[in-house]
Amino acid sequence: MKMLKKSYMILLATVFFLAGCEKWLDVNLNPNAIVVSPEITENLMLAGVEAEWSSTIHTQGYLDKYFYNLWLSRFDGRRNDFARAAVHGHMATYWNTYVNALKHATELYEKAKSNGNNHYQGIAAVIAAWNWFMLADYHDSAPLSQAMKGNEYPYPEYESFDNLYAHANNLLDEAIGLFAQPAGNLPVRKDDIMGQGDIGRWTRLAWSLKARHAMRLCYAPGKTKTGQADLVLSYLGNGMAGNEDEFAWYHLNDMANRHPIFTKFENDESFSPTTFPGNLQQIDIMNFYNSPLRSIYFEEAEQGGYQGHHDSAPIEEGNAPSYYKTSFLNWTMPFIIMRYHETLFLKAEAYALKGEWANAKLAMDAAIRADMEFEGVPEGEIDTYLAQAILDMPEDEEQAQKLIMEQLYMASVWENMPEVYFNFLRTGYPAFDYSYAWFNPISVSPPRRLPYPDAEHELNPNAPSMPNVFNDGVTWDNKPGRWK
Repeated sequence: MKMLKKSYMILLATVFFLAGCEKWLDVNLNPNAIVVSPEITENLMLAGVEAEWSSTIHTQGYLDKYFYNLWLSRFDGRRNDFARAAVHGHMATYWNTYVNALKHATELYEKAKSNGNNHYQGIAAVIAAWNWFMLADYHDSAPLSQAMKGNEYPYPEYESFDNLYAHANNLLDEAIGLFAQPAGNLPVRKDDIMGQGDIGRWTRLAWSLKARHAMRLCYAPGKTKTGQADLVLSYLGNGMAGNEDEFAWYHLNDMANRHPIFTKFENDESFSPTTFPGNLQQIDIMNFYNSPLRSIYFEEAEQGGYQGHHDSAPIEEGNAPSYYKTSFLNWTMPFIIMRYHETLFLKAEAYALKGEWANAKLAMDAAIRADMEFEGVPEGEIDTYLAQAILDMPEDEEQAQKLIMEQLYMASVWENMPEVYFNFLRTGYPAFDYSYAWFNPISVSPPRRLPYPDAEHELNPNAPSMPNVFNDGVTWDNKPGRWK
């Protein structure tokens, strides 16, 4: 089911090797950069662009203990180190999409457009749209029309969240139109590592991404919950159709091409059995719902069952908590862009916002089943799980949203942390009790957005003032009563 994909570093190197043209290789001062040249055609560029896209957030997101590990609630027993929620002004990793994934997707887009290669242009438009959405979701405003134009605009002006989202949605609409046209001079083949040359999959991804970001706006100014829910449902009518439609970048198990979280744990000499889940979400929610995913993720605690760990608490001999299974947290773990079960959870929440409880229940159950089947949970255990009364859909919008978000959290936290984080900011679920999870927490609320990098303030006079990252949410982070 899960296909192993080549390493992005190897693929970037392959781009240069296959081109084999000294007249431009001789002046390529950065061997890790994607070079645009007449000899570098769309089919040579695509694999590198996809690799860079998939690693844009995941590589640093999994490693930044001050930000995403909040959602893992991970405890490193060897270092006595528990994740903290904090952000700092030198967090340029996410901003650097301007000079890597977004830049190179835009270059692929322009090359394909000039050559009349519609499907490559559409794929590049999808990848660029994803990056524009990301910049808006993390920063609220950012350079857009003047971005990535070098000396033409040395101090690019910032544009609003609404402009960024509109541009990203327009790119998705353009991509959907391009995918419906003939391929052009160069059909997409196996160089499409993530989509396997299946333009239907790319089309369904584009519709699903439109649904994801339509839901993001359900509490945005000028929008209505039911209006956004209707958009979500209409988009998903053309969205992902099954687990086989997932978009992910898998790492090989027979090369030094590991998922960064595995490499980090191994380099820290702190991989299981000394890396434990914290209490709260990772264990408490799973125990509350009696989730069969626990046996996929964790070893049982020494005294039986599944037990997390509290910050600063000693690990007592004979009473060690659960730790992550190496069969789950392994070096072949993928970078996930989107999976089918997320679209079903979107559908469930959309129905809940419309007060259609029976449809919300059907969609949520389908989402849970799709995820558990993907993870290899036996059908009998899935049936038993879904039959629990605790999974009955409440006929109350807030409680229904809470139930759906908690199920989504369990299904997605390790595979798509950005989406889990954004959903938490948007809805408030799953709730996070800092004093319960952490000893002397730095703050009592999560960061609601990212600051602009220090270098941006130093070099661009148009950069907005530094936001209060714990109090100033982005435009869609506007749920009534959410931050009272």
